[in-house]
Amino acid sequence: MTVENTHDYVHQYRGYWSEGGRCRIRIYREEGSAPVVICSELPDNRNTSITNMAEYIAAEVIREQDLEVPLVWIEHYPRHEPQLRAGLKEEWDLVSFSDYEVREVQGRSGPRARIGTPDWKPLGWEKAEELVGESLAAWEPPATAPSTPASECRECGRTLSHPASVERGMGPVCASRNALPPGVEEADGFSDLFLTEPNYREEILLVRDGSRVHTNVPHLVTHHSPDGYEWGYGGSGPADLALNVVEAALRDLGHKGPLVECWQGRCFREAYQLHQDFKRELIAGVPHSGGSISWGSVLEWMRESTEVGALR
Repeated sequence: MTVENTHDYVHQYRGYWSEGGRCRIRIYREEGSAPVVICSELPDNRNTSITNMAEYIAAEVIREQDLEVPLVWIEHYPRHEPQLRAGLKEEWDLVSFSDYEVREVQGRSGPRARIGTPDWKPLGWEKAEELVGESLAAWEPPATAPSTPASECRECGRTLSHPASVERGMGPVCASRNALPPGVEEADGFSDLFLTEPNYREEILLVRDGSRVHTNVPHLVTHHSPDGYEWGYGGSGPADLALNVVEAALRDLGHKGPLVECWQGRCFREAYQLHQDFKRELIAGVPHSGGSISWGSVLEWMRESTEVGALR
């Protein structure tokens, strides 16, 4: 019997804070064998990562596609520019779960499906290819994507159907009343605004415009400050900014290690251990008006401050 690729699509999921998460799902089946699922992080996903949502995404896919369990779940982080320029390789990990029973749990924004606690082991693309019986060396976009569902405008409550309006969460009239400058987006659930350019891997940009702060650092986890990021002192907002910068750096460097639970989300234990020192040395001293931190200085600080194998 041969392995058949039965599904290749973009799966949309709700992150810790909001809708809008996106990942690529590929499903492979062979008669008499457990289904194999490859879950790939997409470069345009600014929501909670597939690592932090593994048990929820897996539950949704199992339920939606009526998959037999236990299954083989592969987590995949493709590399894009500028990671490729830095010589970073794709990540392929085998994720096992403590159990595969799909059940409803109460999340921050309502009930949702999940399965057991995940555990990660390095796999490598060669072994992934063996499991699915086809070449996975080159990144290609998903072959199919589901149609964009209708939703309601968060301002007036009217039904939205146009994809751009659904993604924005507002119709064109409400959007014009709430317009932000080009390159600036709302950071869902937070007081700070997200800068789409430059990418934080080039430099971390911290800008204060009146009473609001703008950063290009994604909210990967929340632990100290549910309201959002800050800088220039030693409080909770700067602590969460530091935690997310260190977590992002570890992920970009391909680090694998134990995870710890945060107030919302999970981060590497090493990120949690390092972030307060990072805050004191690099975040607390940034002027109140703002500034920038080069990504190179972030990586250099981490290499000098930790014995994590991936950073040596």
